[in-house]
Amino acid sequence: MKDRGPRRNEQIRSSSVRVIGADGQQIGVLSIQDALSLAQRSGLDLVEISPNVQPPVCKIIEWGKYKYDLEKKRKSQKATIAKLKEVKLGVQIEENDFRIKLRAGEQFLYEGNKLKISLFLRRYQMPLSARGRELVQKMVNALANVGSPDGSIAQSGSNISVLLSPLPKEKRVLVHNTPKA
Repeated sequence: MKDRGPRRNEQIRSSSVRVIGADGQQIGVLSIQDALSLAQRSGLDLVEISPNVQPPVCKIIEWGKYKYDLEKKRKSQKATIAKLKEVKLGVQIEENDFRIKLRAGEQFLYEGNKLKISLFLRRYQMPLSARGRELVQKMVNALANVGSPDGSIAQSGSNISVLLSPLPKEKRVLVHNTPKA
């Protein structure tokens, strides 16, 4: 059975409900018949907002507007789900390990997550910072099919990093990976 959202009008099963008016003011506990007639006189619907309390809380509102607001809220929550993932490199990384990290980064971006590529230099590796920047740039160039850098490669102390954002969904192409089914 598919969930069709909150119950409204005649679908409400309780014999008495706590009613909130269209203006947001609490009207009180009424029988379901009184609440329905009050909603019908207003030309609006009686919608069950909190079904799990005793008595259930119902609000007198326009059903279409309420449904639209719920959908808008759900979409905005869905849009903020993108997470920040990180791929850490080492300045003396082997080619095979680099390819593994590249595939992981490509998958993260393909799924719509932001990606931080970071490289940490130990004290004795500081003279190799140019090599570190080259590695990070190589990774950014290899991921151009699924993401674009938010800024330039930054070095702060012994950390070299860059943040990548995914391309629009229709422009993302997996090159180093096969898509997961």
